[in-house]
Amino acid sequence: MNETQRKRGSLTQYGRAAGLWIVRESDENDRLLFDAMRHNTYAQSLDIPAVQAISELGMLPFDCDGSFVVLREREDGTPVLDTVVVEEVKRGRTRAILFCYQGSWHLWMMGSAAKEDEKGINEFTEILIDVIGRLRPVSLYANSISRLIRSQKQADILKVGMRDNVDRIVAGSAPLSLVGEQADFGWMSLTLLGTMAAMERNWIAARLLTGRIAKHRRGEWPWGADQVPFGYVYDKQTRTVKPDPSKRERVEQLLRLLADNLPPADLLDGVGDLGMTIRRGKQKGRPVSSSVNPTMTQHAIYSMASVWICGEYLLRLKNTAGPVDSVGGVPVVRFGDHEDDVEVDSAGEVQLLHLLDVPDGGWAPSEVLTAARQAVIAWHTRRNAARRIRMRPLAPQVLASSSAPDLLSVLATVTMHGNGDEIAQQVLGVVRGRRTGSLLAGRGWTQDGFRYELRVAQAGTYDIVRSTLLTAVPVSTDGAAR
Repeated sequence: MNETQRKRGSLTQYGRAAGLWIVRESDENDRLLFDAMRHNTYAQSLDIPAVQAISELGMLPFDCDGSFVVLREREDGTPVLDTVVVEEVKRGRTRAILFCYQGSWHLWMMGSAAKEDEKGINEFTEILIDVIGRLRPVSLYANSISRLIRSQKQADILKVGMRDNVDRIVAGSAPLSLVGEQADFGWMSLTLLGTMAAMERNWIAARLLTGRIAKHRRGEWPWGADQVPFGYVYDKQTRTVKPDPSKRERVEQLLRLLADNLPPADLLDGVGDLGMTIRRGKQKGRPVSSSVNPTMTQHAIYSMASVWICGEYLLRLKNTAGPVDSVGGVPVVRFGDHEDDVEVDSAGEVQLLHLLDVPDGGWAPSEVLTAARQAVIAWHTRRNAARRIRMRPLAPQVLASSSAPDLLSVLATVTMHGNGDEIAQQVLGVVRGRRTGSLLAGRGWTQDGFRYELRVAQAGTYDIVRSTLLTAVPVSTDGAAR
């Protein structure tokens, strides 16, 4: 076993698993929400001692480094420490953990079950199908069908992966049998419940979009108290953000740092000294200089730069309300392919321009604001070109209201930088579909416990991407890893 596998842990099937418990929550950063879902998922199986033991551990499996220890008692009352190996499973930007305790297998993940990449692949579905294929669990447990299915397309893919691999699904009060005399009824029920879960998600998404628009009309800050821009304070009564005059010198220094076009680590060191902290995730509240992903944190700061430069924040939201021309009175913006102006089949987006107050005279002298503005535009332009991010045009109402449309037009969010923006990927997919494919792209091979794959880096060159292969770990008769 290589060093990477020793650190992360490695598990695979040993015969068929008796049960696989799926705990999934959509928000990638809300640990409290995930913990509540974890509690609800295990509540229906507390009569199984091994599951009750895992339930009592809280979030420990997520926070451990490759393994954790469970204390149990033998029948004679003597204590025993069981070491449980935790495997990290990754697909793209999605991370899940898989572990087994006394025959009960558990898959935990924070991420969407509906969001697709340009190839129509959902990373959670991909992970789940892979784990199901390895373990072939007799019973699949979840809090509800919506924890497994949130898209009709992904439901069809998942059902193929479950056929001949899963005997029954326990997701609510009535188990669904997928084998035997009740198999036809079970599969029919799964199809119906999956369709309802997908429809429910669409309704929720449309309602959330309408709510976002209503908050914008009331002048409320869209992200609440969780993500307040540096230099601002959140007013709970009005649900708005207001400038903190005492932070003016720090924000001016921040703008000077942005104008200097520093490398990620140097920028975060400087901004961290000013008191900027991480707003979300496990590192929430810590200085940005301690970020485990300096490049992505740098993206987040540059994406928020318009707030300090001109007091404007543009929120781009995918239209989830269906084939309509406006949502809540806000026009839906649709766009075409910039190369030959062929219309892309897209739901479009809603653009909400939030105007924020700034201190008298702005956050910095005019020469500093101008330098920062030019540097931020240049930085985003370079990044967009390097990441092949195709920016969508600004809506007419945004162009009419903004004092810095040249800046807003190039500001790409962290999601766009991470290739997670659905609309950007849809446009990019159309363009890629017209191009001649690279002969060796996607070719791969295995060697010495690793998987290698050729990927196109730029015209005429390839990158070799290496990933760890999972190897078998024998399991004892009581399900504990030896």
